[in-house]
Amino acid sequence: MVNFLQSNNESLMSNDKVDYIITENVWETVIKKIFKYKEKKKLNKIINTYSIQYNMENKTFLKELIIHLINTNHHCLQNNNLKIFKFIIHNIDSNENHLLNYFFNILQRFDKE
Repeated sequence: MVNFLQSNNESLMSNDKVDYIITENVWETVIKKIFKYKEKKKLNKIINTYSIQYNMENKTFLKELIIHLINTNHHCLQNNNLKIFKFIIHNIDSNENHLLNYFFNILQRFDKE
């Protein structure tokens, strides 16, 4: 399945059925929404909504979001931030709500920088 998606990415993207592929635009939209809303309930709802839309567990979506942030955001490449993200990814099987809350607190710190 993964090979099919990778091999046919261009043809899949040309169709109107791109709802199941997370593109750069989707990640940027998610990040903007996360920075826009400060309430943790709203933030949890955002993650949950996108996880359902892209047929992923919340934990997997969070992990992929962290990977995207590391690849695109220069603030994430600081040593302390990498340690925080490493902690989240290595504890991804912990309580989901605790990880999400911790992640949102960290992102709010990025917003202030």
